[in-house]
Amino acid sequence: MTAANHSDQSLGTVQWLATIDNDSASDNEKDWLSTYANLEYFNPQTKAWESMADQVGNGVYFGETPLGPKMTVDIKLRVDITAKAPVGDAFSMGIGGYVDEQKNCVHSAFGFYDFTVLKPGSSNDNPGEAKPGKGTKPVSGKKPQGGSTEIVPTGKWW
Repeated sequence: MTAANHSDQSLGTVQWLATIDNDSASDNEKDWLSTYANLEYFNPQTKAWESMADQVGNGVYFGETPLGPKMTVDIKLRVDITAKAPVGDAFSMGIGGYVDEQKNCVHSAFGFYDFTVLKPGSSNDNPGEAKPGKGTKPVSGKKPQGGSTEIVPTGKWW
């Protein structure tokens, strides 16, 4: 996930969310890809991959960073999907949002990517490149439950 602040003003603290799942309409968690996916982020402070489940259980909120003027923040993510996962269409989504104190509102942006979970042992001669999908922007002004973990920003200043 990458966030860039091209303005001359600080955006303050950006809160991060990420998820991996499928479009199952089932109430049975065994049909959900998220049951079989371990989403991790790279913590630059510890120089180690950390499971989001360690931070938030099965939730998706995993931290926050400051985003100053002319600053870019890069957060490395990866996912491990077990062999027992349901095969088929799936998606990943990352969201960053911050509270605009002056306008008393929340601004957010997201990236959405479709992919296919293959049966274990399947070949994939042309895995392709991830491309942004289309979706609606989430609207929320509430703070996530369970607190937050600050992620030290990496990236570059203009």
